[in-house]
Amino acid sequence: MSRWSDQFGKHAIHETIRQSQEWAQEEFEETNSELEAERRRVLKVLGVISSTIEGMDPEFYPEDQLTQLNNHMRHQHFWNQLNAYAKNGDAQNLQIANDHMNSQVPLIYQIAAKSIAPESQKAIKGVEDAFDRFCKTIEVAEAKFDATLAEGGAALSSLQQRVSDLEAAHKALTEQTEQAFNDWSTEYTEAQNERSTKFSNSEIDRTKTFEQSLKVIEGKSDERQEKVFSELAVLLDKRDKEASKQAHEILSDMEIKHQSILKTYDIVAGDGVAGGYKKTAKDEGDAANLWRKIAMRSFIAAALWTLFKVIAYWSGWVSTTPASFDGTVALTC
Repeated sequence: MSRWSDQFGKHAIHETIRQSQEWAQEEFEETNSELEAERRRVLKVLGVISSTIEGMDPEFYPEDQLTQLNNHMRHQHFWNQLNAYAKNGDAQNLQIANDHMNSQVPLIYQIAAKSIAPESQKAIKGVEDAFDRFCKTIEVAEAKFDATLAEGGAALSSLQQRVSDLEAAHKALTEQTEQAFNDWSTEYTEAQNERSTKFSNSEIDRTKTFEQSLKVIEGKSDERQEKVFSELAVLLDKRDKEASKQAHEILSDMEIKHQSILKTYDIVAGDGVAGGYKKTAKDEGDAANLWRKIAMRSFIAAALWTLFKVIAYWSGWVSTTPASFDGTVALTC
């Protein structure tokens, strides 16, 4: 609503008409034709005034004339007379009120000329109200749009600032990454060179150490080989002496038994038996010599095998753990 509509709605004439109609419509048990005629005339005047007011444009109405009319209706010859009628039902009060309003008929018709039919005025009022609501809706939508636009502008400014910050951070991060990569590349190259130098030096040291260790092992192996061969020679000599002694004792015993047999039997029988014992002794001697040779070769093979294991152990060719040592692996090394 506009400010003119608010002023029109707050005008005192509306209450004056309402209250006057309420008093004039008061009915009593005792009535007569004169009272009803006076009451009908008062209600007709109030109805015309009410219809005229309803047909007026709230934004374009004769305010001074309405105020003048309201003042006449509030006059004691009208206002107080209607109030008195509502209390006692006297037709004289209505007559005085009607006589007072006779002087205001020109003013009423003058105001009525500026009014239109109430139905048309209601239709116009509906259109105006709809237009006012539309304008308010537009105002609300515009206000929301302005607020949204302001928020969008603020958000856009914030996003632009954030993009700027991100670009600066990305640039700084790129520079840091490049610098870190260069530093890492330099450190890696230096470390690689240092590792290569250390590896070469350690390789030389290991080679020297291996050569020295190999020389020590070879020296110890030679010493051990000589010692083993010496021990084997002593052992073989001892075993040869023992075998020769045993063979000599057997031959001596056989000779004694041969002589004893010769004495007991005759020469022919003795020569036959002796020939058998001699053959047996010769076979035993050959067997003793054969086993002596086998024993000598076994000792020599054991010594060589022991020497080979010592050399393999010191050289690190194969593991000498009893559960994992493999002679074929050692032979193929």
